[in-house]
Amino acid sequence: MQYATINLSKEQIKLVAEAAKELEKELEKELDKESAEESAEEFRELSASGQKLFRSLEEQIRENLRNFQKSHARQAPVSKRTMKLPKEKGFVVKQADVIVAILLTGSEIKRDVKIYSPSSLVYSWPKDVACIIPRGWMLRSDGSDCYVNVMRMSFQEET
Repeated sequence: MQYATINLSKEQIKLVAEAAKELEKELEKELDKESAEESAEEFRELSASGQKLFRSLEEQIRENLRNFQKSHARQAPVSKRTMKLPKEKGFVVKQADVIVAILLTGSEIKRDVKIYSPSSLVYSWPKDVACIIPRGWMLRSDGSDCYVNVMRMSFQEET
């Protein structure tokens, strides 16, 4: 199964930049409290901008999920978090059927994030999109640590 993308509108791109700024401020506060050697948590709650961003994408996500959803299946409860993607470490989608991922960065900042298929095909993360990534695929940052807003989704067979 192939990964899919959802093009973000100008308003959604602004929300991504706002969410990135909110996260940056939050991380700076934490850094002041902790020693510089300790890394931030791997998962954290979504910022207000991150929540607003996912709400604005709900209809587009629902339309795109039809390609990933098994017939006679219903969507299970959703988990939404901000995830740290450490430099040169991969995150494999295991605990969900798909994730919807949005790279937290301003449009002018380039992050070198790759998407790996189970057959080891490598794709560069497209600019200004949300990616729908199926189980077994991997995300990896080859440049520096970065953060991704993630919505984990699973499907359950209806009885």
